Amino acid sequence: MKRQRNTLLVLALLLLGGMGMSGLMAGSLEPQSLPQRAIILRDTVGRDLSLQVEVARTAAAREEGLMFRKTVTRGMLFVFDASQPLTFWMKNTLVPLDILFFADDGSLVSSTSMIPCVSDPCTYYKSAAPARYALEMPAGFVSKNRVHKGWKLFLTAARSNVKP
Repeated sequence: MKRQRNTLLVLALLLLGGMGMSGLMAGSLEPQSLPQRAIILRDTVGRDLSLQVEVARTAAAREEGLMFRKTVTRGMLFVFDASQPLTFWMKNTLVPLDILFFADDGSLVSSTSMIPCVSDPCTYYKSAAPARYALEMPAGFVSKNRVHKGWKLFLTAARSNVKP
């Protein structure tokens, strides 16, 4: 009986260890450490807004995004392999965010404000057209900076638009 209990304990520990993010309680999670990068948002008259953001390039990083964070001080840039209709939700996201969708060439496709999802079903937030990049920023970013159509995303200080 003791051997069977020990075997079950070992199996349970292995299972929990392999579950990753989805099997743990939100309060015990530490956000993953993602690479950071400087980006520029350029308005319609050529003024630049420089930002330091985390970059989510992998499917796992994009899936986790800004979930479980109690505060968001910098944004997160989601980079996809190809331009496509993008859909986001706020499941397990604790703070309200603004999301901006950008096309392959860095031009702003659309933006919207998102609120945390406290019960299913969660609201889905979709790009107005196919997009390659999504930028999540603290709530109020779009209105504070008066972001609108015509703005562009740049991954470097160079004047050329975003490159894959």
